[in-house]
Amino acid sequence: MAGVGPLNTLTTTFAGDWASFAGCGVACGRLAQCAQQLGENVQAGAYRLDGHWDGNAADAAMAYLADLASAAATPEHDLLA
Repeated sequence: MAGVGPLNTLTTTFAGDWASFAGCGVACGRLAQCAQQLGENVQAGAYRLDGHWDGNAADAAMAYLADLASAAATPEHDLLA
C-alpha cells in the first residue's frame, strides 16, 4: 500500500476534510457578493424604470422590485428564519 497513509485516512474520516470545508466558505462568500450585486442591479433598474412608468401597475411593480432587491441583497435573513 505505497502512497496510502492509514493514519491520514483515519484522521480524515473522523475529523473531516477541513480543506474542502474551507473552500465552501470561500464559495459562500462569493455567492453573498453575487447576491448583493444582484440586489443593487435590481434596485438601479427599478430606479431608472420609475421615471418612465406611472399608474397603479407601476406602483405595484416598484414595490415588488424594492422587495426583490432587498431580499437579494440580504439572503441571510431567509436562511435564518
